[in-house]
Amino acid sequence: MAWTAPRTWVAGETVTAALLNTHIRDNLNAIGGAWTTYTPTVNGYPISSTTRARYAECGKWITVQYRAVLSGAVAGSMTCTLPFAPAASYVGGNGGDVHGECLGYDTSTGTYHFGAVISTSASLTTVQFQSNTGANTWANSIPWAWASGDVISFNVAYERS
Repeated sequence: MAWTAPRTWVAGETVTAALLNTHIRDNLNAIGGAWTTYTPTVNGYPISSTTRARYAECGKWITVQYRAVLSGAVAGSMTCTLPFAPAASYVGGNGGDVHGECLGYDTSTGTYHFGAVISTSASLTTVQFQSNTGANTWANSIPWAWASGDVISFNVAYERS
């Protein structure tokens, strides 16, 4: 359920159930409602049917949870779309930061790798998985040779435009 700008009430106005539902009940549901699933567009990696992408809204504040199990090898830089574009305040410099955390898991070695999730300058709805190996983004051999069964997950929170 989406947030609705609260109504400005006027003296003597008749309050109806529909108005109360829209401006009180629905807004309370919007800030504390259930997760909404979405289907992200991914680039550079194949995902299995166990992938989960969902978000929760609190006004313009979006929290995203994503977890993908790879179904094969990676080809090129890895990116994933967010459900909504970030607000302009999250854009700056080289695409701007989107606040969050990212995790990669290599099933062959049991290695975890952490990185930052950022918006790209090409599309404000796309996030990249950053590497601490000196490379800008995770790719087919960064930080390891990705394979079927490896896992990518991230949590981000940002203000939508």
